[in-house]
Amino acid sequence: MIIYYNLTQMLVFPNTINRWVYFRSTWIEQKNYIGLLNSVPDEMLFFIADGKGVCVVDASKHRRGKIERIFIPTLKTLLEKLWLDKDNNVFCNEHVEIAWEALKQNNSLKSKYKFWKRLAIQTNNISLTGKTIKIQKESNI
Repeated sequence: MIIYYNLTQMLVFPNTINRWVYFRSTWIEQKNYIGLLNSVPDEMLFFIADGKGVCVVDASKHRRGKIERIFIPTLKTLLEKLWLDKDNNVFCNEHVEIAWEALKQNNSLKSKYKFWKRLAIQTNNISLTGKTIKIQKESNI
């Protein structure tokens, strides 16, 4: 399992290899999927397309943050649709539809995601999960 830590609230874990991403929860609220999909690193898409398990860890004052609850299921469903021709229903279908439209309307974004499809042909499952570490109070950085 390859773990990415969202930069917004995370602590650094010493003596570990830390991979970082920066997914803004305000962009999830605003449904800014051009920004969110551009924030997904190519390295992460490579690992997912190659069949590796990827987990994005975020911190929130809530038991399950927006990254785990909304963005990761949206991204996973989008990748299943684009790479594996699977059409799954998830509770955040409105987000999936907006993300799909963002992908269709933005040529550089579409190219970024289609590039990895050829590697994903040997994959029959997208292994992408989210995890939230509950914290007492979110910082105002």
